[in-house]
Amino acid sequence: MPKQYAIQKQFIPVDPNTGDPLRTRRQIWVHKIGQWNRDTMTENDEIDEFDTLAEAQTRLDELTSSDPSSRVYRIAELVSGAYIAVE
Repeated sequence: MPKQYAIQKQFIPVDPNTGDPLRTRRQIWVHKIGQWNRDTMTENDEIDEFDTLAEAQTRLDELTSSDPSSRVYRIAELVSGAYIAVE
């Protein structure tokens, strides 16, 4: 059963050199990128789901500070069977 909160990841990160013009904003959000690790033959990305907003915020902060790609992360809440971005 899905948990109440999840981290969504920007599918294509913003170009750190040029930024993101408004006309090309990257508004595709996923729960899992599915990066393949050739050494272990496994995926090295997980779906991050949490019971509380505080847990989700802690993980969001960890991901944001450790990702060198400038990818944007956001928290989504499960509402009527679908995840909706928390503003």
